[in-house]
Amino acid sequence: MFEKKLKLGDEVFDLIFPESMSAAVDLWFAVADAQKKESRTADFAKLAAAAIGLGLKRSDGAVSDAPVYDIASRDFILYGNQVIDWVGSKGGRWVNLLNIGSSYLNWCAAELMADEEIVEMEDFTVATEDRLTG
Repeated sequence: MFEKKLKLGDEVFDLIFPESMSAAVDLWFAVADAQKKESRTADFAKLAAAAIGLGLKRSDGAVSDAPVYDIASRDFILYGNQVIDWVGSKGGRWVNLLNIGSSYLNWCAAELMADEEIVEMEDFTVATEDRLTG
């Protein structure tokens, strides 16, 4: 389980590795694609929010109203927007969402990679770019 918690208002939520490995891999590639675009900051913020949505521990009844990712759509930007709105409705702060989302993306990348590959990586985005160009 991811060591940081998502605090929304008075509630605290655990984040786990996404239940769908396919969604986690798709998100990894979406972040890599965002790194190649000029608008990558805005895209990355939405991808970080999408990551939080994927990582919510769905067995926690308090997240029953959280948006669910449609894996067939592969639209992480739309999903990220939905998660941002949900977090806002729960009293969450944008900066907190971005910070935790970034850390969570790094953690997910580490979970997806082999140990020897992780040692060579500085962070999620550099690792993604290196793997695609190298």
